[in-house]
Amino acid sequence: MAVASAVPPLSASAALTRKSDKPSIRSQCIVAPRQRASVNAPSATSSPVVPHQPVQQPQQSSSASPPSSPSPSIPSCHHHNPQQPSLQHHTDTQRHSLTSMAACAAAVLSATLLLQQPALAQDSAPPSPTEAVFARTCAGCHAGGGNLLKPGAGLSLADLERNGLSSVEDIARVTALSVGRMPGYGEDCKPRGQCTFGPRLSADVIRQLAEYTLAQAQAGWP
Repeated sequence: MAVASAVPPLSASAALTRKSDKPSIRSQCIVAPRQRASVNAPSATSSPVVPHQPVQQPQQSSSASPPSSPSPSIPSCHHHNPQQPSLQHHTDTQRHSLTSMAACAAAVLSATLLLQQPALAQDSAPPSPTEAVFARTCAGCHAGGGNLLKPGAGLSLADLERNGLSSVEDIARVTALSVGRMPGYGEDCKPRGQCTFGPRLSADVIRQLAEYTLAQAQAGWP
């Protein structure tokens, strides 16, 4: 009670002054929106404020795929080629040249075959009876006019003349009766140890064989 009595009482004018210094709640509610409007309203002379937007960086995947190579362009089949007529002409010329060469080769081959026909016919002709007898009876030792058992006693012209067998009769005689190690092939050959153990030959066959042998010797046994 002593403290309260120590504060002097305010006069009426001072109380009014103190009361007028505090703005009323109504005035604060009216002034505040106006101030906010004035702050938010843009100035006519100032540039508009663009809000700041963060730049978005492109996201890179951890496993970056390699750049794909451009696919090669496929030329069209219907593309116009100004050199196509010349290429076609060149191809036709080559084809014509190859055809001509093939025709020439065929003609040469045909002519060669025609020229070789007589020789082929002669080679493929069957042997004569005398040649067959010589191949069966004498060729074992005298193939090609030689002598496999005794050199110098062949059927060449030089060997025949050196051994005194330069005529058909001389060759026929030794063929029928034997000479040296050669057995006789005649029907009258004696003794048997000097004659062939195979079939005997007639006198006519032996003469034909002698004529064939002398002719081959004179021709050099071709």
